[in-house]
Amino acid sequence: RSKNILTHLKVPPEALILSVLFRVLFNSLFRVAIMLAFSLFLSSTAAAAGQSSFSLPGFLGFLLFFPAIILAGLSIGVLLAPFNVIYSDVGRFVKVALIPLRYATPVFYAIPATAENPALQTLLSIVHNCNPVAFLLVNLRSLATAGVITDIPQTVICVIFFFTVFLIGWVIFHLAIPVLADRA
Repeated sequence: RSKNILTHLKVPPEALILSVLFRVLFNSLFRVAIMLAFSLFLSSTAAAAGQSSFSLPGFLGFLLFFPAIILAGLSIGVLLAPFNVIYSDVGRFVKVALIPLRYATPVFYAIPATAENPALQTLLSIVHNCNPVAFLLVNLRSLATAGVITDIPQTVICVIFFFTVFLIGWVIFHLAIPVLADRA
């Protein structure tokens, strides 16, 4: 889509990153509003069942911490973008790989606390510990519902990891895009 823009206009590569960031923030605004509405609507049902579903201070913390998950996606996207320009199969591979990887996030499973099925517990623990996005998702969920971050050191390590990946990807992106735009 942006190949014509890059060849005809002298747009800095960072403008493309910012446009994607603003699009993600705009789309996320609606999703967060829907999450807030459902949390408020279901809070009485969850309270009757003895579960926590909404915490106003936690939700405000969630809004402050939400850019961390956006940083995770943005860092991977910025790192892979120059390779996608060279090899269009990278984009196809990412689309195909992301579908099963959605099920490897802790949104679809919870690690059982008891050892009813030790093999399943071990498998889910391995998947959880190898997935850096899992720590961010678990902490975002617990922050929004209970108002606490469950594992602060691991979360800080994940944010630092994704920030480092973003910086490396940004340098590669900044150096590669002008060269690739001239070749196009």
